[in-house]
Parts: sequence; C-alpha cells; structure tokens
Amino acid sequence: MNSTIRIDLAKRISAIDSLPTIPAAIRPLLDLLGKSSDQVDLEKVIESVSLDKTVTAQILRVCNSALHSRAQRIESVRGGVLSLGLRRVQEIVFACTFCQALRFKEVSLDPMIFWRHSLGCALVSRKLSSLIDFANPELAYLAGLLHDIGFQVNSLIDAERWQTVVQRSLTSQKPILEVESSVLGYTHCQTGRVLADQWQLPEVVADVIEYHHMLEGEPAGELVAIVHIADLLCRMRDMGYGYYEPVRVDLMSDPAWALLAAKYRKLSSMDLALFTFELDALMGEVQRMVDEIFSMGAVTH
Repeated sequence: MNSTIRIDLAKRISAIDSLPTIPAAIRPLLDLLGKSSDQVDLEKVIESVSLDKTVTAQILRVCNSALHSRAQRIESVRGGVLSLGLRRVQEIVFACTFCQALRFKEVSLDPMIFWRHSLGCALVSRKLSSLIDFANPELAYLAGLLHDIGFQVNSLIDAERWQTVVQRSLTSQKPILEVESSVLGYTHCQTGRVLADQWQLPEVVADVIEYHHMLEGEPAGELVAIVHIADLLCRMRDMGYGYYEPVRVDLMSDPAWALLAAKYRKLSSMDLALFTFELDALMGEVQRMVDEIFSMGAVTH
C-alpha cells in the first residue's frame, strides 16, 4: 500500500465516530503471545478477563456445560480460567471481545458466516503452524482470527458501496477482494492494516491483515503464508463467505506453500489428504464456538 492511499484511508477511518477500539481484555493476552507458559502472570489474565461481563459469563457457561460436567458448579472467574486452561480462555476472550468490537453498521455479510470463516481460519492457522513446528501457533491463531477485520472497516467508511460489493460478489461468485478493488478503489486488506496500526497490534499480525491475499512481490513472512493457506483451505471447504467461489487452487504451486516449504521440512512430507480430512473435525469445533458466541448475544449487526 503506497503512502498516499495509506494517508487517505487513515483520515477517512479516523473520521468515523463508531470506529471500534481494541477491547480492554485483549491487551494482556497480546502480551502473553510471545511468552512461554511458565512466564504467564495468571493473576493478570484473571484480572483482564474479569473486566468484560460477556467474556466472564461465557467462560463460566462453557466450564459448567455438559461437555465439562462436574460434581460442583464453578462460580468464579479464577475457577473458570483454571478449569479451562489458558488456550481455551484465550479463544473465548478473543472470539467474544472481537465479535463485540467488530460489528457491521449495515446489513451486509451475515455476521455468523463472517465469524465462522474467521474462527475457522484461526483454528486452521494454529493447526498448520503446529504441524510444521512454527514457533508461535497462538500468534497464528490471532492472525487468522483477525485477517479480515477490514471488512468491518469498509462497512463503516462507505456502507452503501460496501453493500454493493457484497451483493455483486454474491451474484457474480467472484472473490470479494476483486470486487472491492473495482467498486471501492481499495480493499479490506488496506483498511484492515490501518485499523491494525491504530490498535497497535503486533507488526507481524498487521502484515498478515495487509498481505494475506498478495504474497507475490510483497514482504510476506511465514505467518502471512500460514494464514493465506488457512484462508484458502477454509474457502475450499465451504467455510468462506456464504457463496460458492469457482476457483481452483493447487496448494503445492501456491507461493505461500513454497515459502513455508523452503524453511519447514515437515511441510514437504506432510500428508495433505490426511490434513484436509482432519479439517472436518476443526470445522465442527468452529461451528460449536460460533453457536456459543451467538447464543450469548455477543454479535449483532
């Protein structure tokens, strides 16, 4: 993104009264992503989680559900965090708080479909990064979850033309990125990057948001490549944006695959057929998580 476009979008985004701010409960968790489990300050996690009533209710609801049935109900945030573990708590916090912060101004993309894709991409990103021994699978989860936050920004900048983008994508079955360029003159990758910078997200996550569709000729790193592949896999397995995209994808010839294969030998020997089969289980987990979030009323238009 050249400086002229960046400056113009930054001005337009800053002028939006309803621009979302990064949720308070997220900051401590972002700080944890670069640390090992023995370095985590559990008290800070519990304190930050307690700031959000929706997150607190969801944690208690999940740990007391039939899936985690116990003889005695857990009534405290501390008990919920200890019961579920940091990874599950992190998933709930990220999903609930970002779902609350990122709401579409007008009826456009179905929010349930949007978050189904975002959570799917998050889980596949973490799964893939774990399989190839990428250093930080949890950071890959966050990057996958937020890779399309520019959609929400676009709906705020120009709701009418954004609606045109969505409808034209549905009827033409073309990728939204392509339609955005022709209708808006900018894309969710660019507006998402501006929001990521304003939120002061980690630089590598902001790079994912900007470059996950455009690896060739861009400063694409390993995390960008992981999320790019996860995004393709989700869209190939009917977890895109609610319509069929007639795009044939050969992962082995994709530049993201080549980028990762050059560093991670495990990728070359990975059984791709088995991996895609395992995605079915992840897709079921995604739907369960989305159902949990929406049942709490955390997401509205």
